[in-house]
Amino acid sequence: MSETTARRALYARSGRVCERCGVRRATNAHHRRAAGRVWTVENLLDLCGSGTTGCHGWVTEHPALARDYGWSVLSSHAPLWRPVVVLGRWSYLTRDGQVVQIRDAAGLPDLRFAYPDMRTPA
Repeated sequence: MSETTARRALYARSGRVCERCGVRRATNAHHRRAAGRVWTVENLLDLCGSGTTGCHGWVTEHPALARDYGWSVLSSHAPLWRPVVVLGRWSYLTRDGQVVQIRDAAGLPDLRFAYPDMRTPA
Protein backbone atom coordinates (compact mmCIF):
# COMPACT_ATOMS: atom_id res chain seq x y z
CA MET A 1 0.00 0.00 0.00
CA SER A 2 1.34 3.45 -0.79
CA GLU A 3 1.75 6.09 1.89
CA THR A 4 -0.92 8.24 0.22
CA THR A 5 -3.45 5.38 0.11
CA ALA A 6 -2.73 4.40 3.72
CA ARG A 7 -3.11 7.99 4.93
CA ARG A 8 -6.44 8.39 3.07
CA ALA A 9 -7.80 5.22 4.68
CA LEU A 10 -6.47 6.31 8.09
CA TYR A 11 -8.09 9.76 7.85
CA ALA A 12 -11.38 8.22 6.71
CA ARG A 13 -11.31 5.83 9.67
CA SER A 14 -10.45 8.45 12.29
CA GLY A 15 -12.32 11.47 10.95
CA ARG A 16 -9.09 13.27 11.99
CA VAL A 17 -9.96 12.78 15.69
CA CYS A 18 -7.24 11.30 17.89
CA GLU A 19 -7.81 7.54 18.06
CA ARG A 20 -6.34 7.33 21.56
CA CYS A 21 -8.04 10.15 23.50
CA GLY A 22 -10.93 10.96 21.17
CA VAL A 23 -10.80 14.58 22.32
CA ARG A 24 -8.25 16.45 20.24
CA ARG A 25 -7.72 16.81 16.52
CA ALA A 26 -5.40 14.13 15.16
CA THR A 27 -2.24 15.63 13.68
CA ASN A 28 0.12 12.67 13.22
CA ALA A 29 0.09 9.22 11.69
CA HIS A 30 1.71 6.94 14.27
CA HIS A 31 3.23 3.64 13.13
CA ARG A 32 2.25 0.94 15.61
CA ARG A 33 5.14 -1.20 14.39
CA ALA A 34 7.89 1.27 13.64
CA ALA A 35 10.32 -1.20 12.08
CA GLY A 36 10.46 -0.36 8.40
CA ARG A 37 7.67 2.24 8.77
CA VAL A 38 5.18 0.03 6.94
CA TRP A 39 2.39 2.08 5.36
CA THR A 40 -0.65 -0.13 5.90
CA VAL A 41 -3.78 1.19 7.53
CA GLU A 42 -3.79 -1.49 10.27
CA ASN A 43 -0.28 -0.38 11.23
CA LEU A 44 -1.32 3.26 11.67
CA LEU A 45 -3.09 5.26 14.35
CA ASP A 46 -4.16 8.89 13.91
CA LEU A 47 -2.95 10.61 17.08
CA CYS A 48 -2.88 14.14 18.45
CA GLY A 49 0.41 15.87 19.12
CA SER A 50 3.84 15.09 17.78
CA GLY A 51 6.40 12.47 18.76
CA THR A 52 6.96 14.51 21.95
CA THR A 53 3.54 16.05 22.71
CA GLY A 54 -0.09 14.93 23.04
CA CYS A 55 -1.06 11.29 22.72
CA HIS A 56 1.68 10.66 20.16
CA GLY A 57 4.26 11.90 22.66
CA TRP A 58 2.70 9.85 25.46
CA VAL A 59 2.84 6.66 23.38
CA THR A 60 6.48 7.37 22.48
CA GLU A 61 7.47 8.08 26.11
CA HIS A 62 5.69 5.02 27.59
CA PRO A 63 6.63 2.08 25.34
CA ALA A 64 5.68 -0.71 27.75
CA LEU A 65 2.16 0.63 28.39
CA ALA A 66 1.78 1.50 24.70
CA ARG A 67 2.53 -2.15 23.84
CA ASP A 68 0.13 -3.41 26.53
CA TYR A 69 -2.71 -1.46 24.92
CA GLY A 70 -1.72 -2.06 21.29
CA TRP A 71 -0.70 1.51 20.45
CA SER A 72 2.75 0.09 19.68
CA VAL A 73 3.61 -3.38 18.41
CA LEU A 74 6.88 -5.28 18.61
CA SER A 75 8.74 -5.49 15.30
CA SER A 76 8.28 -9.28 15.31
CA HIS A 77 4.47 -9.01 15.52
CA ALA A 78 1.87 -8.24 12.85
CA PRO A 79 -0.34 -5.22 13.68
CA LEU A 80 -3.29 -6.89 11.93
CA TRP A 81 -3.39 -9.57 14.64
CA ARG A 82 -2.68 -7.35 17.64
CA PRO A 83 -5.68 -5.85 19.47
CA VAL A 84 -5.53 -2.12 20.17
CA VAL A 85 -7.52 0.28 22.34
CA VAL A 86 -9.25 2.76 20.04
CA LEU A 87 -11.37 5.44 21.71
CA GLY A 88 -11.44 3.47 24.96
CA ARG A 89 -12.50 0.13 23.46
CA TRP A 90 -10.53 -2.98 22.59
CA SER A 91 -10.56 -3.43 18.82
CA TYR A 92 -8.82 -4.86 15.79
CA LEU A 93 -7.79 -2.64 12.88
CA THR A 94 -8.49 -4.19 9.47
CA ARG A 95 -6.69 -3.95 6.15
CA ASP A 96 -9.62 -2.08 4.63
CA GLY A 97 -9.55 0.67 7.27
CA GLN A 98 -12.26 -0.53 9.64
CA VAL A 99 -12.27 -0.77 13.43
CA VAL A 100 -13.79 -4.01 14.70
CA GLN A 101 -14.62 -3.93 18.39
CA ILE A 102 -13.79 -6.96 20.49
CA ARG A 103 -16.85 -8.15 22.39
CA ASP A 104 -15.07 -10.40 24.86
CA ALA A 105 -11.90 -8.73 26.12
CA ALA A 106 -11.14 -11.50 28.62
CA GLY A 107 -7.40 -11.89 28.98
CA LEU A 108 -6.62 -8.38 27.71
CA PRO A 109 -5.28 -5.66 30.03
CA ASP A 110 -7.86 -3.76 32.08
CA LEU A 111 -8.96 -0.55 30.36
CA ARG A 112 -9.13 1.28 33.70
CA PHE A 113 -5.34 1.52 33.55
CA ALA A 114 -4.99 2.48 29.87
CA TYR A 115 -5.16 6.25 30.39
CA PRO A 116 -3.01 7.20 33.41
CA ASP A 117 -2.38 10.61 31.84
CA MET A 118 -6.11 11.46 31.60
CA ARG A 119 -9.04 11.44 33.98
CA THR A 120 -11.23 9.34 31.70
CA PRO A 121 -10.95 8.11 28.12
CA ALA A 122 -13.24 9.53 25.45
